Amino acid sequence: MKKYIFLLGGILFAIHSFSQQKPWSLQQCIEYALQHNIQVQQNMLSAKLSEATLLQTRMQMLPGLNGNISNSYSSGQRVDPFTNQFVAGDWTQSQNYSLSANAVLFGGFQIVNTIKQSKYDLLASQQDVLKTQNDISLNVASAYLQVLFSEELLSTAKNQADITQLQVDRTQKLVSVGNLPKGSLLDIQAQMASEEVNIVNAENNLSISKLNLIQMLNLDSINDFSI
Repeated sequence: MKKYIFLLGGILFAIHSFSQQKPWSLQQCIEYALQHNIQVQQNMLSAKLSEATLLQTRMQMLPGLNGNISNSYSSGQRVDPFTNQFVAGDWTQSQNYSLSANAVLFGGFQIVNTIKQSKYDLLASQQDVLKTQNDISLNVASAYLQVLFSEELLSTAKNQADITQLQVDRTQKLVSVGNLPKGSLLDIQAQMASEEVNIVNAENNLSISKLNLIQMLNLDSINDFSI
C-alpha cells in the first residue's frame, strides 16, 4: 500500500512541476513563434502548393498510356464471323482489348515555359517563408529585449522609491524634534509620491511589453508568463 502511495505522490509531484511554466529564453520564444505564427504557416502552405504545382507541370511532359479490356457473353442465334450467316449455338464469350498512348511532340514550348514559371513561383514562395521567419525572429528579439528593459526600469524605480522612503522617515524624525522645518518633510513626501507614480508607470510599461511579446508568440495561455 505504501508503494502505491509513494507512486501516486511522485506522479502528482511530476504533474505539478510540469504545470509550473519556467521562464522563457530568447531562443525558446523565437522557436515557438516560428512554429505557431499564422503568417509563417500560410507561407509554408503556399510553398508546398507551389511545389505540388511544379510536380504536376513536369508530369505533363510524360507520355500518356490508356488500356481497356471488355468481356461479354451471348446466347441464341448469332452471326458467324467467317460465313456471315445466322447460326444457332450455346453461350458464347467474346473479349476485346485496346491500348492507346499519347505524347506531346511539340507544343510551342508552352509546357517548358510553364515549368520555368512554376520553378520561379516555388523559389519566390520559399523566399517568402525565409523572409517572414527572419522578420518574426527580429521582432520577437526586439520585444524580448523590451521586456527585459521594462523589468530593469521597474526594478530601478522600486529601488529609488525605497531610498526615498528612507529619506522620508529620516526627515520626519528630524522635523518632529525640530531640527528641520515641516516644509522639508513636505518636499520629500512630494518626491515620494512622484516615485510611486514612476513605479505605476513602469509596471504598466512592463505589462504592455509582455502583452506585445505574448501576442507575437500566439500563446494560448498567458498565466505565469516570464522571461
